[in-house]
Amino acid sequence: MGIMRHHPHLYEINTYPYIQHLNKKYNRQLTMSTIPDEEWQELSRQGFDMVWFMGVWQRSRGARQNALADISLRQEYSHVLPNWNEKDVTGSPYAIYDYSLDLALGKPDELVQLRYSLNRHGLGLILDFVPNHFAFDHPWVLSYPGRFVRGTAEDERAHPDWFFAPAPDMYLAHGRDPYFPPWSDTVQVNIYATALRRALINELLKIAEVADGVRCDMAMLALSDIFEQVWGGIIRSYPRPETEFWAEAIGQVRQKQP
Repeated sequence: MGIMRHHPHLYEINTYPYIQHLNKKYNRQLTMSTIPDEEWQELSRQGFDMVWFMGVWQRSRGARQNALADISLRQEYSHVLPNWNEKDVTGSPYAIYDYSLDLALGKPDELVQLRYSLNRHGLGLILDFVPNHFAFDHPWVLSYPGRFVRGTAEDERAHPDWFFAPAPDMYLAHGRDPYFPPWSDTVQVNIYATALRRALINELLKIAEVADGVRCDMAMLALSDIFEQVWGGIIRSYPRPETEFWAEAIGQVRQKQP
């Protein structure tokens, strides 16, 4: 890439419907690395500097099943897309199962190829990073439950909509913010836990290998003041870290990716 403008212009793409649109436009099945160059030429011509591909990471099968089972969501699907079928429901792009390219969008190394194509046209690649939660069936849930906000049976009785039980006598919290109900297809990370911070920064470093930048979803929820506002009554045994998560994360990433 060349020198970035002080106020760069960002173009957001909702990846799944975008690929479906291009499949019809070019009458063939495309993946992230086989999108024709003329698409990037046009965006560059229009004056954009970066392209944010929203929703490229591996999605959760459990989250998709939740979305299909939710009666209110099914009613909304019928409202916005009257002829929808279950194949149209891909699950939330923010219930991330793994920070690897979803297989429906291409092979694992195709993000590197996509970045190369964009960079050749003076465009940067922006991808999602979600610091507040993962999909509720993420592999860490059973392997490393200490990385998440864990309540007691008493907490679960007091706030049954906040928690789920992936194993007997294990009550993990769903992701949430201070003002709205929990996202029931997610699990809430414990931003105070040292092991979680280390693991989350490692995920961010992986993304930095294939992207020019990240769009951080609900970034404020990783701030200590807000995390304490939401979860202070639950994580009683965790002391507040001396440094903010973002200070640690940005510093470590910039050491490897200035």
